[in-house]
Amino acid sequence: MRTLLEQTMLIGDRLRVIRKAKKLSQGDIEQRTGLLRSYVNRCGR
Repeated sequence: MRTLLEQTMLIGDRLRVIRKAKKLSQGDIEQRTGLLRSYVNRCGR
C-alpha cells in the first residue's frame, strides 16, 4: 500500500504529464479552473 505522500506525488506527476501533453501552461489551468496558479504549481510538484 502506498503512503499518502507517494499517492500525492503520483497525482502531481500525472497532472504535469497531462498538462504538458496538451501544451497548457499553469496560467491556462488557472484560467480554465479558477484555481490559483500557485496552487496548480504545488499540485504539480
